[in-house]
Amino acid sequence: MPPGSPIAAPPEFETLAEYLEAVEAHYRACMDHIDHDLVIDDVEATLRFHHLKFDGSGVPKFEALANTLVEHVIYFCIASRQRPGTLGAHEYIRLYKQARDLFRKEDKSGEAGELLLYFLLETVLKAPQAVCKMSLKTNRREEVKGSDGIHVAYDEDDDCLVLYLGEAKLYQSYGNAMTEAFMSIETLHNQRRVDYEIELVTSHFKHLDSNLQNRVSEYLDSTNPNGEWKIRHACLIGFDWTKYSALGTGKHKKFVADFKSEYMKHCRRLAKKTSELFDGYSCRHLSFEFFFIPFKSVAEFRAAFKRVLFAGEE
Repeated sequence: MPPGSPIAAPPEFETLAEYLEAVEAHYRACMDHIDHDLVIDDVEATLRFHHLKFDGSGVPKFEALANTLVEHVIYFCIASRQRPGTLGAHEYIRLYKQARDLFRKEDKSGEAGELLLYFLLETVLKAPQAVCKMSLKTNRREEVKGSDGIHVAYDEDDDCLVLYLGEAKLYQSYGNAMTEAFMSIETLHNQRRVDYEIELVTSHFKHLDSNLQNRVSEYLDSTNPNGEWKIRHACLIGFDWTKYSALGTGKHKKFVADFKSEYMKHCRRLAKKTSELFDGYSCRHLSFEFFFIPFKSVAEFRAAFKRVLFAGEE
């Protein structure tokens, strides 16, 4: 193996990609990203600036994204070990209703963001979901406790297992969304709730493969770990972007034509704000992935998601 080449994942983790259930083609159909060289000094943090694509009429595909997420609710909510290998029409309807019943109807709930973060972790980072946290709720009105998602992957560059703990924040203000994400992560560690997240992986592993579950559990065993592992916090920051106000006006075509260059200007502001939040931050020694997504209106997006999800419900 040439010097500096990544170390191959242990054989038991080479099959992790087989457990991805979100459809990458659906991501490519409605979303894109900005290439950039922005970094946060002295912090292991990756900044990912995503956005919605425009359709042929120059309309951003927010509705398409809402539909795509609803198509993934079974995979997001119900462990594969609790589903038949092939879903017939009857099984699909039954499981869809079962998954839908776990969501709250309030438009201000954060579940659309949690599902979107799941979708990005699986399609972009190729990190399969390890625990269906929605299915652990005992009351539909409850928030998911702890992190907003748990995914797992193997980092061949660092030669270690990575446990992704999610934070999904969709706010009108990107500053508020980022501040809340930083505070949630800090609380998770200060209150030692990370141990609870790890226990969920060992006790409520999503998939049927007991060998994979055992190997993941062995890595996470604090008393006698069988390999190196790390936590990486995956943060979705969704926010209203005022530039979308040009839609439906005489400035519409120019906005679409200039979209990437204007968004890149905003990306620099987002990177600056992220860097500022890391100053003096107690968790800056940890690893982070940030997914930034501008919305015309996060409230409208939540409403569109719930409208599609509960369509036809009696």
